[in-house]
Amino acid sequence: MGDLAGTLLVGSSAVLGSALAAMAVFSKRLTRPLDRRPALAALVPALVALGISAGLGLIRPPVPQIHDEFSYLLAADTYASGHLAARAPSSPEHFESFHVLTTPTHASKYFPGQGLVLALGIALLGSPIAGAWIVFAAACAALHWALRVTIPARFALAVALLAALHPPFHDDPLHPWTQSFWGGQLAFLGGALVFGAAARLARRARFADGFAAGAGLSVLALARPFEGIIAALMAAGLCFSVFRKRAGPSPKEALRRFALPALAPPVVALAFVLFVNARVTGSALRLPEALYEERFASAPVFLWMSAPAAKQYSSADVKNFYEADRSDWEARRRPSALPGEMAARIRDLARYFLKPMAWVWLALPLVLFLPRARRIAALAAAGTAVALTVSWMHPHYVAVYIPLGAELAARCLRCLSNLARPWRFAGVAAIALSLGGISVRLLEAPQGAARSRNEAVWPEARAALERRLEATGTPHLVLVERRGGWPVHCDWVYNGPGIAARPVVWARSLGSARDAALVSEFPGRVVLQLVLDEQGWNIRPWRPGG
Repeated sequence: MGDLAGTLLVGSSAVLGSALAAMAVFSKRLTRPLDRRPALAALVPALVALGISAGLGLIRPPVPQIHDEFSYLLAADTYASGHLAARAPSSPEHFESFHVLTTPTHASKYFPGQGLVLALGIALLGSPIAGAWIVFAAACAALHWALRVTIPARFALAVALLAALHPPFHDDPLHPWTQSFWGGQLAFLGGALVFGAAARLARRARFADGFAAGAGLSVLALARPFEGIIAALMAAGLCFSVFRKRAGPSPKEALRRFALPALAPPVVALAFVLFVNARVTGSALRLPEALYEERFASAPVFLWMSAPAAKQYSSADVKNFYEADRSDWEARRRPSALPGEMAARIRDLARYFLKPMAWVWLALPLVLFLPRARRIAALAAAGTAVALTVSWMHPHYVAVYIPLGAELAARCLRCLSNLARPWRFAGVAAIALSLGGISVRLLEAPQGAARSRNEAVWPEARAALERRLEATGTPHLVLVERRGGWPVHCDWVYNGPGIAARPVVWARSLGSARDAALVSEFPGRVVLQLVLDEQGWNIRPWRPGG
C-alpha cells in the first residue's frame, strides 16, 4: 500500500510540476493568476517538493549510512527529548563513534542546525526525515520569493519548480537531500533568504526584508557558518554594486528599516550556539567540532592546510579509520594528483547541479552579456572555487549558492523562450528536452527506490537487525568486532542519547577482559557479538573469553 501511495504521489507531483514549469516558460497567460498572487505561487513549488519527497520516503524509508547522518540523528533525538546534550556513557571508549563526542557529554560534533531540522520532523510527524522534507519545501518557496525581484514572475516560478523537481536532490546514490539525513536543504534555504533580501534592499529598505536577511543568516550560522559568512559578503557586494550606480535607500533608512531587523535573528542564533557549546563542551567559547578535531582529526579541513599532530586512539577501529583518512588526504593534495582531483570535483558538481538541465545552459553565453548575470556568475564561481579546496568535497557544501545558479538558469530560460523566430524552435526544443528528461527520471525514481530495499546492504541490514532486536522486548548489548576486509566507512557503532536506557546498545569490542567489564555494567541484557569481515556480517551469542 505504501509503494502504491508513494508512486502515485511522486508521479502526480512530477507531472504537475513539469506541466506548470512548461506553462510558466511558454505562456504568460496561463500562469498570470499565480503571477498576481506571490504567496500562492510560492506554495506551488513547495507542495511539489513535498509530494515527491514524501512519496519516495513512503516507498523506501531512508536509513542512515554515512557517519555524519548518525551524528545528526543523535543531535535530533537529543533535541527532541528536550536536551542539548546527553550524559557521557560509562566506559566511553567502547562507544566512540565518528563525528560524535562521548566525553564530556554524548553529543554530535556538528553545529545544531541539521539536528534541529530532523528534530522538527520528530516533533511534527514522528520521523526525522520529515524535517528534511519540510525544510526542502520551504527552500523551494524561498527560492521563488528570492527570484521574483530580479526575474519576471513566471520564470521565477519555473525555476523554483525545477528546483523542487531536480532529480539529484531526491535520488542521487550518495547525496539525496530529501532522502538522507545529511543536509543541504538548510543551507539552500538560508542562501535563498539572504540573496533574496539583498536584491530587495537594492530597491527599497523594508523591515520584512531585513528580517528575512537576518533569518537567512541565522539559518546559515546554525548549519554552515563558514559558507554563511561568504554568502553575507557576497550579498553585501551585490547591494554595493547597485548603490554605486544608482540611488538606493539612504544610509539612515537602510540602517533603521533593514540593518537592525537583520541583526536581531543572528544575535539570537549566536547566543543559542554559545549555549549549546556550554552544555556540550563545558565552555561557551569551545565548539564541539573543535574539541572533536583536537582529539581525533588526522587531516585538516582544507587541502592547503598543514596536517595535525598524530593522535592516540583507544581502539583499532578508530585508528584505522583516521589512518585511512590521512592517507586519502595526502593522496588528494599531492601535486601530481591535484589537477585530476579538481577536475573530478568540478565534473561531479556539474553532474549533480547542471546535467538535469544541460540543454537550458546552452543559452548561458548569451545571458552573460548582461552585467548582473556576469556578477552573479562570478560570485557563484568564486564560492564554488573556495568549496573545491576542502579536503573532501560534497554537493551540499555549495548549497548556499543555489540561488545564484538559479537566477542564471531563469535568465537562460527567458533567453531561450524569447529567441527570434529562426531560432525559436531550438530554444523550445532545449527547454522541452530538459523538462522531459527530468520528468522521466522522477517517474522512474519510485522503481529505483523499491529495488534499493536490500537487507544485504549494510545500512539496511543494521536497521533491520536493530528493529528485530527491539521487537523482542528484551534489552540487548551488541559487541561489534571488526576484522580485516570490512570497509572502515561502514561502521555499526552508533547509539542514541541515554545509552544505558536504550533497548539496543552498540559497543566496540576491545578485547575479552574489557568486554567482560562492559557487560557487567549492563546487567539483564542479552549480549551478542557481531563480527564484521570480508565475508560480511555474522551475529552470535557472546561468550566470555571469546
